[in-house]
Amino acid sequence: MVADLYSNVLRLGANLIMTRLLYPEAFGLMMILNLMFSALEMLSDLGIRSALIVKKGEIDGRYLNTAWTLSVLRGLLLAIVAFGLAYPVATYYGHDELFAMIALASLAPLINGFCSPHPMLSEKNVQFGRIVIWKSTVQTLAMLILLAWLLIHPTIWALVANGIVAAILNVLISYRMFPAERPTLHLDRPAALEIVNIGKWVVIASALTFLARQGDSVIISKWVTAEMLGVFSIALGFAKLVETLVERISWSLLFPVYAEIQASQTSRFNQQLGKVKLVLYALCGPMVLFFAIFGSDFIKLLYDPRYHQAGWMLQLMAAGSAFFAAGSAIINIPMSFGDSYRHMLLQFSRFVLLLSAMLVGGWYSGLPGLVAGIAVSQALFYPVLIAMARRYGVRNFAPDMVFLAVTLSGIALAWSLRGMPL
Repeated sequence: MVADLYSNVLRLGANLIMTRLLYPEAFGLMMILNLMFSALEMLSDLGIRSALIVKKGEIDGRYLNTAWTLSVLRGLLLAIVAFGLAYPVATYYGHDELFAMIALASLAPLINGFCSPHPMLSEKNVQFGRIVIWKSTVQTLAMLILLAWLLIHPTIWALVANGIVAAILNVLISYRMFPAERPTLHLDRPAALEIVNIGKWVVIASALTFLARQGDSVIISKWVTAEMLGVFSIALGFAKLVETLVERISWSLLFPVYAEIQASQTSRFNQQLGKVKLVLYALCGPMVLFFAIFGSDFIKLLYDPRYHQAGWMLQLMAAGSAFFAAGSAIINIPMSFGDSYRHMLLQFSRFVLLLSAMLVGGWYSGLPGLVAGIAVSQALFYPVLIAMARRYGVRNFAPDMVFLAVTLSGIALAWSLRGMPL
């Protein structure tokens, strides 16, 4: 939690500086670039990390080298595909500069493919100390280099090149902080098949997860100008803090812990789930209320008038995130049970609801309707989460109802007194 707080504070500080040095269009173009690379990352997810975490017993050198080799080959493939997509993407969005930006940024996944596999073993053993230090160090150094570059010569190319700088730091520091026998290029057929088998549904689920998490950005990116997209990216960054917080806890801590608990005793799993819900409500609730009620004031305080429209966007999306917070403790239950197929179906449902709500909203009200559609899709997705959780023996949803009643009542009361966001 301390690491996540540090990461978000660092990102906020850097963002405040960058918005004063660069124009909104720069953030819009970078959002398009990041969307493309995020899509490629998710579409090519082989489930290597999940395979290492859920594998029972000790992991020998043969298995580890195979996992690392698959990671290297995946990075190479990502770089080639990204470079090949540079021109089509630039043409589709009508921004010629995107071609060179994507071509340069394609080096980052190639470099990241050589990252040490040993941090994943630490995650498997629920040892997060060095992982936190590793990630925080990489982020801090990369951010300092970026800000120094922008202060000397403010240009969008500093943002593009920073991805490559971060990848180099990520690889070098991963070997420095996790000293162990260096992996070698080696593909063992049985090990490779086992990894692929474990992650056979992860590829599809990851693709659907990308659409569910960033489908809003994909849809809006073609609907509005690059300048307005840059403004939207500011609002989205804050609105996604709740989801980011939940995902960090779920994937970095709860996923391996849940997997261990359910393997030994299901009743213990249910007891632990109740405690986890209370912790997540305590963490997410104040953030949801603050951004939903004071989001516009917050944006006006921190940013210049070019970005003030991000305020009402933030308030609407934050109100919708109350439903995500309510289901935050159960959203990753299928993967903790090794059920990647049902996880895939869950993400597919989430995307379909997001797409439907945004298209309907955009059709009737343009940009405000698109943003409202993002919030509505969260509310529509929550019943799907409940139906899924029941399949794993989860029955007590009363705490969720109480959390939603208190949070949404508070938001409604505040909006009635202070006025609606729009």
